[in-house]
Amino acid sequence: MDLLEELIAEIISRTPVRTIVSCKSVCKRWCNIVSEPFFSRLHLSISSKMLLLHQGDAEDVDDDNDEDSYDDSAYVCNPITQEYIRLQDSEYTRVSYLKGYYGFRLVESNQQYKIVRFYKGRFPSTEYDLGSEVYTLGTGMWRDLGHVPFHLNEHDRGHYVSGRLHWLAGELICVFDLDRELFRPMEAPPRAPGNTDHFSILGVHNHFRNLGVLKGCLCICDITLYSELFIWVKRDYGVEDSWSKKLIISPNPPLHEGINTDMVRLLKVLKDGNILMYCDQLQLFTYHPQHKTLRHHIFPEGEFLTFGAMTYVPGFISLERSFTLEGVKRWESPQVED
Repeated sequence: MDLLEELIAEIISRTPVRTIVSCKSVCKRWCNIVSEPFFSRLHLSISSKMLLLHQGDAEDVDDDNDEDSYDDSAYVCNPITQEYIRLQDSEYTRVSYLKGYYGFRLVESNQQYKIVRFYKGRFPSTEYDLGSEVYTLGTGMWRDLGHVPFHLNEHDRGHYVSGRLHWLAGELICVFDLDRELFRPMEAPPRAPGNTDHFSILGVHNHFRNLGVLKGCLCICDITLYSELFIWVKRDYGVEDSWSKKLIISPNPPLHEGINTDMVRLLKVLKDGNILMYCDQLQLFTYHPQHKTLRHHIFPEGEFLTFGAMTYVPGFISLERSFTLEGVKRWESPQVED
């Protein structure tokens, strides 16, 4: 790539994602520039988090479906390049994979992407019948990590901070070192007043604590019976007593009036200082710290029963070019929002 093409790449990389996709249709030269590995690395280095929404229909939550028809395969996709990979099942004895438990991240030390998932069924004689396996993209195979001495909370993906993935595990945090592929415990902060492990409303158990990342720091969000949100932040990673109570949200109206409190997840802090949050499968909202108010955001219209929301860093890395062993496929017409 010559100096002029590097300059063009620099300019295009700083435009919105939708514009970059359109640039590929301007001319063959621009298409080649955007398709170069140099451009994908450049764009990824300056790219900021975007919001990714998933909509599910009635078939996704049909209780009458045969359990044997459930596909517990792991998938890796890039919404920008329209590529996806269905990872083959492991060769180990058939086990029960935990739905919703996973971790995916780039290992910065060797620039490899790793997927971690958990299963039950191979360690019945232990206190925690839980195991884990890891997949390094490009190898074409799962590797068993063996027994994991934790009891993980329900439906939580791994949150990445300082080269490690994190999951809540009761009063502890399960930490996985991506480079060394080792698990260890981390102390969690004390629960907020009025927050027990769970309580029951009409026989439905509701958990009120979950993990997240806020401005690059590990954080925990507690919601109390009094409709307050306590946000704890790990100020100094690696230092035991470095949890601080960053924010106490007492919104008006209270959370219990119009917000489902099954699982409040912190997504990101917006440029205007508002905190974007998400209630599991139901609602998206922002909290204004100065005015202490909530604002609801409407999901796109359609006959959908479930919604998912998460943040991701958009990139133009080609799965097909980078991972030839995985049988990369494509889908049509991705919905990319700036």
